[in-house]
Amino acid sequence: MAQGQQRDPNREAKWRQILARHGQSGLSVRAFCRREGLPESAWYAWRRTIQERDSSRETQPSAAGPAFVPVRVPTAAPANAGEVIVELRGGRVLRLPLSMPPAQLAALVHAIEKAEDAA
Repeated sequence: MAQGQQRDPNREAKWRQILARHGQSGLSVRAFCRREGLPESAWYAWRRTIQERDSSRETQPSAAGPAFVPVRVPTAAPANAGEVIVELRGGRVLRLPLSMPPAQLAALVHAIEKAEDAA
């Protein structure tokens, strides 16, 4: 993308739909572009751009840190009512006191998960 240009999400969505239609059409790129009235060069450029964007999203870690999943809170107090149990990737389990501040818990999980990714 040229410097100073903004990404247009509507334009990207349009081209994602075009590329998907081509995949379903069974036509060659040339025949599909003729039928749709599209320049082949634009089709190839957008296919490359979208592939690059998708692959960079897969390889770039989220700036927000690790992704968390929804938590289910039981209505009846279990035997371990004074602690929070967090199950991490790889089968690790953290048993922490309910008094632990949420920010400290998030920092701890982030550090453990980051160390696992580095290993």
